[in-house]
Amino acid sequence: MRNKSRRFLLSEHKEIYVWYLMLGVVFIGIILLIICLVQAIILMFKNKNLLKKLSYKQLFGIAIAYVTAVFIGFICIYFGGNWVTEQISTKFLSVGVFILIILITLSIIQFFLSKILFKITNGLFGNS
Repeated sequence: MRNKSRRFLLSEHKEIYVWYLMLGVVFIGIILLIICLVQAIILMFKNKNLLKKLSYKQLFGIAIAYVTAVFIGFICIYFGGNWVTEQISTKFLSVGVFILIILITLSIIQFFLSKILFKITNGLFGNS
């Protein structure tokens, strides 16, 4: 009888640890989101003069292009990367392949985003 109660307590503690772990992951996600937003605001202030030269239609197009690029990158990395790495049995090799998929995806998206921004802004953005 004593062992059963002890096992029950251990399983309760494991559940609490899982909740703490999930809370930590959410907290890290919130911190990263805040850092990204602050970085975006800093970049907007640095490029304030360039942004004033653009029309509202161009600004809207830039925002849509960035959101679309992030969405496509997320889909490719999360679903495509996980599908490819599931096929590899070695953990070390699967991590390497996943990092390679991330780098390739970001490079391709950056290339196309640069071309799209160049076209939207009539050469003001996207040329570097």
